[in-house]
Amino acid sequence: GFGGGLGDLSVPSAILLDAYKRIVVADWNNGRVSYYASGALPANSQGPTLKGIQPPQGPSGFPVSVTITGTGFMVGATVKLVAEGGTEVQGGNVQVVDGGYLMATFDLTGAPPGTWSLALTNPDGQTASLPGIFTVTAPDFRLAATPSAQTVIPGGRTSFTVTVAPLNGFVGAVDLTLMGAPTGARLTPGRIKPGE
Repeated sequence: GFGGGLGDLSVPSAILLDAYKRIVVADWNNGRVSYYASGALPANSQGPTLKGIQPPQGPSGFPVSVTITGTGFMVGATVKLVAEGGTEVQGGNVQVVDGGYLMATFDLTGAPPGTWSLALTNPDGQTASLPGIFTVTAPDFRLAATPSAQTVIPGGRTSFTVTVAPLNGFVGAVDLTLMGAPTGARLTPGRIKPGE
């Protein structure tokens, strides 16, 4: 038996460590008691589910960071996007925040535009998928800067030539943002209009 007054518990279920260092799972509603080696809990019997992904799209050729929602996510879970033709993109930097929320990054370099499914695998082997939930879009333009790097002394100036090459019929303006630069650094102009 499992002794120690377990029969006096007023809760419907209990998970305890017995005198033999076994994990004891007691389900009073069903009259069952199960024993597991220390550290070996049973797999999630219902398995994981997937509910959504945000953002639901990303441009081919670039990484995209996503938030995935569902249920039953376990630490160590892996995720991937699967194209209709079978191409797969594995998720990187997967962080399970809790059982129903995780974050990951997909590198869409070389990923063909189209509709993709999302798949998750828990470390216990259980899987979930969500068909057609993500769209890889064709990029609107290609951006190039010449030279690729410059050294500037404090208070100094430098210039780059930025070229925007439209793709897939793109005709809009492109807004530029300066990131990772020291405080006070400015970028002018901040927008490139068609034909400039």
